[in-house]
Amino acid sequence: MSEKHKGANTPNVVDLAEFRRQRAQGRPTLFYISEGVEWLDLLESYRLFDVRHASSVPEMTRLFDSAYPDVVFVESWLSWATPVALIRQLAETFEVPIILSFREGADPESTRKQIKEAYAAGVSDALQCPLHREELKETLEVLLKLQTQFSLYH
Repeated sequence: MSEKHKGANTPNVVDLAEFRRQRAQGRPTLFYISEGVEWLDLLESYRLFDVRHASSVPEMTRLFDSAYPDVVFVESWLSWATPVALIRQLAETFEVPIILSFREGADPESTRKQIKEAYAAGVSDALQCPLHREELKETLEVLLKLQTQFSLYH
């Protein structure tokens, strides 16, 4: 098999032409991967993003097939996926900023450990819940700006 075609059928290969087409069409895409819809209204209220949501493995698979994200927002308390493994998969599949939202657990040391592991796996930023509208908005805007600048040079 030629180098050009290696991995052509693997799920982590992204159609660059499709990615560029989506970017040119307007609003950036934000993937919200969560246990429920706790922050969906807040994310959609910004109107800056085309927010696409998944709260299960089948929904996430459809989400990954639907578009190339500009930013990914993942909750740390997923029951249907291991957040750090998911972040690693996202970082390998999409070269975009990944935000992790977390809740301070009963064991602060365990929470710190999970956040460290998430950064090692590819998280760009971690936000503690409850989320504050302005903090989330600022984080999304900064990461999107950095992502846009990065994509101009690559």
